[in-house]
Amino acid sequence: MQTPFEDALNLKTSCKDKQTPLAEFKSYPGLGHGFSPRVGLRGWKDTTGPMDTKVLQDIAAAATRAFGL
Repeated sequence: MQTPFEDALNLKTSCKDKQTPLAEFKSYPGLGHGFSPRVGLRGWKDTTGPMDTKVLQDIAAAATRAFGL
């Protein structure tokens, strides 16, 4: 699930405080909406694709771990 970075940090802190473990926490600095790189003249503006290859690799690795693929 994609969560705004600040919300994700709050969630991580809350879980830690309540001693509720997170399955995994990853952050991808510099990526915008849809986990795509922020590019162009307005690099601050979120983009809608394509998805960064590092994110795709992490998703595939998580599926492999979870389902033994």
